Amino acid sequence: MKFSKLNLELLFFVTSVFANSPIGFGNKATGGEGGVEYHVNTFKELINALDNNGNPTAPKIIYIDSPMNGLIDENGKEITAEDLVPGYSFQKYLECFSNDGLQWFDTDECNKIENLRKQGTPIQEKYTKAIIPSNTSIIGSGDNTQLEEVSLNINNADNVVIKNLSI
Repeated sequence: MKFSKLNLELLFFVTSVFANSPIGFGNKATGGEGGVEYHVNTFKELINALDNNGNPTAPKIIYIDSPMNGLIDENGKEITAEDLVPGYSFQKYLECFSNDGLQWFDTDECNKIENLRKQGTPIQEKYTKAIIPSNTSIIGSGDNTQLEEVSLNINNADNVVIKNLSI
């Protein structure tokens, strides 16, 4: 029994000493430690900070200081699907399905709406998709820092730290 108690005490000691350190496969990640620091409030500012003055893979720490919505323009206006692709209507798109949502109505009007929807996807990504390069930390500054209509794409990147965000 003494051995079990000793192991338990050792576990509590190790846990308390390393409680603020990353554990697991990311325990050596430093993100943008030592790099340029940015404070951003809009999606456009986030994209500019990720570019890091033309050196995107150099270390950088990006603090997101307020809730962010990728589909809100610089003037505070919501960007709708209809704004992105003139002629598209989400309501008309919904009407192209049966009431239970299981059947698509294969009509000329519905096919036109579907083609417009497909055209809108890459356009929408310009407003919502952030490609995260290596050596980047993205940190929410407050308790209510959240990202809406924002996609963080971490692909072929090393040493990325993201914390304190509601997504």
